[in-house]
Amino acid sequence: MALLSRTPFSHSGPAPTLRTALIAGSLVAVAALAAKYAADRWKARPKAAPLEAGDFATRARSLNRFVVSASHIAQSKAQDNAVFALAEHFIEAHKTTEADFDDAIVSEALWMSARVLSPAHEAALDHLRHASLQDFDAAYIEAMIEAHKAAVRDFAAYAKSGESGDLRTLAGSVVALWQDHLDRLNRSAIEPASSDQKAD
Repeated sequence: MALLSRTPFSHSGPAPTLRTALIAGSLVAVAALAAKYAADRWKARPKAAPLEAGDFATRARSLNRFVVSASHIAQSKAQDNAVFALAEHFIEAHKTTEADFDDAIVSEALWMSARVLSPAHEAALDHLRHASLQDFDAAYIEAMIEAHKAAVRDFAAYAKSGESGDLRTLAGSVVALWQDHLDRLNRSAIEPASSDQKAD
């Protein structure tokens, strides 16, 4: 009598479907552990130290003085009446802001360098002084946009995370002024200078 053949019983492990499910479950568990580890690391990260009053005051003074000085140049070189009007408004507004910051600096007894403008702002002013009349309006608008973007960023950051005091309070109160001026600049019909339009 012929014996019936059958497949030998395998001891190699679980059936393929069960093995796949176990592997998938292990991967999910590993991913969950990794996510929890990352979340714990994020919660445990050291909090950023408050911005130092002296550093912020130095940047704030330079930005205010740059806008006022550049706008004085615009009063003698601007070719478009709208640019002249913007410069006139900026001078009036930022002279007031500059005086308020000087008072806050005195009230917090901060030591300030006699040098108000940063090297970058001094170079930008020099560029405006030497710009041709034809190129001046676009160069001025571009410089003002960059300065006001930096101011909105820096003043908002200090108002949120800076050291407590008059300087922080003042920073928060003038962010809206810088943003309003930036909005005016962005609405200006004068196109900012491109890199190939800048004076040497």
